[in-house]
Amino acid sequence: MPIFAIHAQPLHCRDVGEGVPILFGHGYLWDGTLWNAQVDALSETHRCIVPDLWGHGRSGALPPSTRTMKDLARDMLALADTLRLDDFVVCGHGIGGQWALELALMAPRRVKGLVLIGTFAGAESERARNVALGLLESMERSGGMTPPILDALLPYFFTPEMLEEDGPVVRAFRMSLLRLPPERLATVLELGRMICLREDRMHVLPALASRPVLVIAGQEDRRRPREEGRRMAAALGVRCEEIPGAGHVPPLEQPAVMNRLLRDFLVDCR
Repeated sequence: MPIFAIHAQPLHCRDVGEGVPILFGHGYLWDGTLWNAQVDALSETHRCIVPDLWGHGRSGALPPSTRTMKDLARDMLALADTLRLDDFVVCGHGIGGQWALELALMAPRRVKGLVLIGTFAGAESERARNVALGLLESMERSGGMTPPILDALLPYFFTPEMLEEDGPVVRAFRMSLLRLPPERLATVLELGRMICLREDRMHVLPALASRPVLVIAGQEDRRRPREEGRRMAAALGVRCEEIPGAGHVPPLEQPAVMNRLLRDFLVDCR
């Protein structure tokens, strides 16, 4: 799996399959393995390009020049240039959806389709922003993730049923955060604040309606409630696909449903 130098920082990227490229963007505190089930299902017909976000997986620290969602989009567009992608579909979850939106605006002729999962184009509400900033401050004071911080965080990612079951997905996520390397902390905190303090971009959504767009929300998502997905879908003139039994991470919680929705959508992105 190659590692590319983007702004002199190492960006790890998985590149599998052939066909119309799909550039995947995972959510905050995850890595490219979030998309394993989708890559397995789609790489027979599509080229799946799965970078790890800065400070996540095997990618390096946040470049000094990257401070906004637009900057993240430019970084990923630089990756697309490095891979010589003339055009491609972008599929983003969480923060991945937020930079995907900006990338689609930057390169409208190259982005053939856009998938937004568990994400929101609007600004963070004051309450949600304060809760998230409080957790980030606790992480900074503690020098990383601690069990009490994790206990407060997990209900925003998974359904109560998944947390009670405490299966392999939940256990793997918990262990990855408890083992967060100290050298990654600064980047993780900066990205978290970038999410909390991002600007409202709801007004730009109509400009994206000229290409296929798919909005997906977990019906039990506490981090990005499905009402937010409905608002974005209405602004785009599309339907919000709501996945039962899914919280904030439908690619892991309901992979079969996710794969079906993506397969159906990609037919329109050739």
